[in-house]
Amino acid sequence: MSLPLSAQVQNNNFKDRIHLTVDSPILHSSTAKTTVEWECVNKALTNTCLVYHNDQWFYFVLDEAGDYYLNIQGQKCRDRRGVQVLIIEGNPCETANYRILECVSRGLQNDVFIPLQSLKAKTPYLINIDGFLGDYCDFEIQIATKPLGLPLNYDRKDTLEVKAVQKGKLVEIRWVVPRERIDMYNGFKVYKKKSSEARTTLNREMIIEKNTYGQPVLQYSFLDTLTAQGEYTYTVFGIHKETLIPLMVSENKVSYFEKKAEPKPASEIIIPLNSSSENYEVMVYDQTNLVVLTKYKTSIDASTSKQLKISIEEYTAKGLKSFMVLISDLMSGEAKEYFYSIDKSGKLIKE
Repeated sequence: MSLPLSAQVQNNNFKDRIHLTVDSPILHSSTAKTTVEWECVNKALTNTCLVYHNDQWFYFVLDEAGDYYLNIQGQKCRDRRGVQVLIIEGNPCETANYRILECVSRGLQNDVFIPLQSLKAKTPYLINIDGFLGDYCDFEIQIATKPLGLPLNYDRKDTLEVKAVQKGKLVEIRWVVPRERIDMYNGFKVYKKKSSEARTTLNREMIIEKNTYGQPVLQYSFLDTLTAQGEYTYTVFGIHKETLIPLMVSENKVSYFEKKAEPKPASEIIIPLNSSSENYEVMVYDQTNLVVLTKYKTSIDASTSKQLKISIEEYTAKGLKSFMVLISDLMSGEAKEYFYSIDKSGKLIKE
């Protein structure tokens, strides 16, 4: 992915850090061309977690204590490495008093949320976003009371039985929720990821349905069409009704690869003639098993034709690949052997 070489963002320096207010619209930013302001970072505190490359700063102060979420969305990264995130409690640039709340050192590229629990009111919190290994990333950021996207970490053990039924490009994902568990879900989200891609994308969103009796529907399914060859992972999340946090219920892998057309093998052997004779006997052998496949006499007009054409299509269709042809000149009695084989591409090779 190629990103435009945009100008340095305004919050490259700590004094120009951007204020995030809770549940404000998502803010767009970029790590392109940013630099590290070393006097405002505490390397001793973070050296076991991350390495700074091209960071920028945000901050927030809460009116009410409680649990919140840092939502990181819409990443587009030049090197497909993603961003790393550092969340600190502490006063600006007073590095000795920094307290790390969360340090995500691996490159994030999915739409994810980072839960921040038991935050204090009227306390400054600092957010440092850095391009992983210096990557240039466009991204969106938000402090919110509700999570967006995927959990930063989630248990990959299946909790519901989800089946992926595939017919060529068409994939059906279906599952059944036990009656005693349906009330905990607000709905479902299905994410899809191709193995060659860096990001997991939201493929389908489904609400809990009700039947004609007002009871929650327990069976769910949807169809998806694979548009390109490759290996894919479908991850189904149940959205918790109270917290809206996605809970992984199953992960299914499928693959789609078009079958390569088998090469059509050679259908005839053409043998040039140097004789003036017009009458020949032809014998074709399966060279592997030394079995006579055909024997016949043929005549040609020696004034116009200087070759014999021998059909082997019937035999190659049966999988035979090695032939010996015996041509006998019925005028002179001279006989000559010719050896041929079919290679992997279906081409006739004279031995």
